[in-house]
Amino acid sequence: MSASAWAPLRAQVGAEIRMRLRSIALPIALVALCAATFFWIPDPGGHAASLTWEIGGRIQAPAYSAAYVGLSVAILSCMLLPLGGFYLVAGSVRRDRERGIGAILAATPLSKAAYLGGKFAAHAAYLLVLDVLALLTGLVAFLRYGAGTFMLSAFAGPYFVLTVPVIAVVASLAVVFDVTPGLRGRGGLVIWFFFFLFALVRLPLSLAGAEDDPSEAKTISRPVFDPAGIATDQWVVRDTIPKEATRVSAGHVVYGQRTIEHVPWKGIRVTRELVAMRSANALLAAIPLAIAILVFDRFDPARRRRRARKPGRLARLGARIARRRRETAAPDLSASAVTLTPVSPRPSTRFAVLAEARLIWESASWIKWPLAVSAMLAGLLPGNLAQGAFLLLLVPVVSEAAAREKLAGAGALVFSQPGVPRSPALWKFGAVALVVLALGAPLFVRSLLVSPVRGLACAGGLLALAAISVGMGSLSGGGKLFTGIYLAVWYLGLSNLAAADFTSALSANPEPVYCLIYICVGAGHLAAAVGRERLRTVS
Repeated sequence: MSASAWAPLRAQVGAEIRMRLRSIALPIALVALCAATFFWIPDPGGHAASLTWEIGGRIQAPAYSAAYVGLSVAILSCMLLPLGGFYLVAGSVRRDRERGIGAILAATPLSKAAYLGGKFAAHAAYLLVLDVLALLTGLVAFLRYGAGTFMLSAFAGPYFVLTVPVIAVVASLAVVFDVTPGLRGRGGLVIWFFFFLFALVRLPLSLAGAEDDPSEAKTISRPVFDPAGIATDQWVVRDTIPKEATRVSAGHVVYGQRTIEHVPWKGIRVTRELVAMRSANALLAAIPLAIAILVFDRFDPARRRRRARKPGRLARLGARIARRRRETAAPDLSASAVTLTPVSPRPSTRFAVLAEARLIWESASWIKWPLAVSAMLAGLLPGNLAQGAFLLLLVPVVSEAAAREKLAGAGALVFSQPGVPRSPALWKFGAVALVVLALGAPLFVRSLLVSPVRGLACAGGLLALAAISVGMGSLSGGGKLFTGIYLAVWYLGLSNLAAADFTSALSANPEPVYCLIYICVGAGHLAAAVGRERLRTVS
C-alpha cells in the first residue's frame, strides 16, 4: 500500500488520539487507575493481598517480586480495560454523526472499512497508552513494596502477553456498539456492562471449568476462548502455586486479623502455548470489526430503514382540495393587524431548573417508564433487587444531562439566551437533583422508616449521584466516564460491599457513614466544574 493510501488513516488516528489526550477524562482516568493499582497491590505488612492460597490452614501469598507485581497489574488491567476503557473510547462514531462530520465524510471517497479501521486503530492506540500507564503505576508499587532484583522481562513480558489481546477485542467491540442501532445510544453503555460481565467474564470462566467458585477449582482447563484474559489469569496462576493449595484467590481479599505468609514465587512462564492462545483471542477482534463494517450505514440517510406511512386516498384528496382552496382564495385585506405582546425575558433559575428537569424526563424516551415502575417498587419490595434496578436505570437518564448541549453542538446557542442561569453546572445539578429526588422518593421513605440515619443517607446518596454525574459530565463533555465508574460502584454495592453502597439500600449491612464520602466526592466534582466555568468566563 502506498504512502498516500495510509495518509487518511494516519490523519484520522492522529486526530482521535490528540482529542482524547486533551480531554479531561484522561487525567480523571489516570487518577482512578493509580488509586485502583495501590488498592490492588496493598502493603505486604497488612492483612490483605491480591493473590493468595491456603496450605494446611495457613494463608500464603507471593513475595513482592517484579514477576508478582507485573502479574497483579495484568489481572487488574484485564478487568479495567474492558470495563472502564470501553467507556473512554466508545461514542466516536456517534459524535461524528451528531456533529455533522458524518455528512461531510459521506460525500468523500473514504470507504466504510477505512473509516471504521481508523476508529479501531485509534481506540487500540489510546487503550495501549492506558495499558502502559497502568504498568508504570505497577512500577511505582514495586519501588515502594518490591523485594529482590527488578527484572524487566519478568515484569513486563507476561503483562503485555495477557493484556494486548484485551485491547484489540475492546477496540473492535466499541466500534460495533458505535454503529449498531439500539447500542450506540445511552442504553448501549448500560448493556455493555452486562455484556462484559456475562460474555467476557462468566462465559470464559464457565468454559474453563470455574463457573461457580474459581477459588475452589483444583484445575482449570485450557481457556481457548477468553478475550478479556480473566480465565487465562486463573489458569496461569494455578501453574505457579503448590498442587496441594486450596482456596486460591486471584483478587483483592482482606483477611481481618489473620496473618499472611509471603513465600517465594516462581512467576508465570511465557510459553508458546500461552502466546498462541492469546494471539488467537486477539484475532477474534476481526469478527466484530467485520460485523461493524456490514452494519455501518456510512452516514447515508438513504440506507437507514425508515418506514413512513403513506397517507390514504381520502387524506390525499382532502389535502389536494385544501391546497386548491388556498390557491384560489383572495387575500383578506380588511383583517386588522395583530399586535404582538412585548416580551421582556427575565433570568429565572427556578423556571430554568424546572424546564431542564422536564427535558431530562422527556428525552429519556421509553426507558422512563421502566424507571418509574422500578422507582415505585424500590419503596415497596424487600431485598435489593428492585432498589438495584432503580439505581441502574437512572444511569442512561442522567448521565449526559450536563453535556447535552455540547454533544449536540448547540452549546453556544443555548447558553447565549438571556434566560439561562449564570452557572450551567449548578443549573444542571438542580435539575438532575430534582429528577433523582422525585424518582427516589419511595426509596427515601422506605429507608426513613427503617431509621432516620438510613433515610438521610439515602437522600444524601441520591444528591451525591446527581452532583457526580453533573460534575463528571461537565468536565469530560459526555456521560461515558460517569457511566463506567458508576456501574462499577453499583455492582460492588450490589455485591454487598458496604463502601460502595452510596444510598445504604444495596448491601446487606450498609454503613451510612460512607454516604459522607460520596457527598464530598460529588461536591468536589461540582466545585471543579463551576471553577472551570469561571476560568473560561474570565479568559
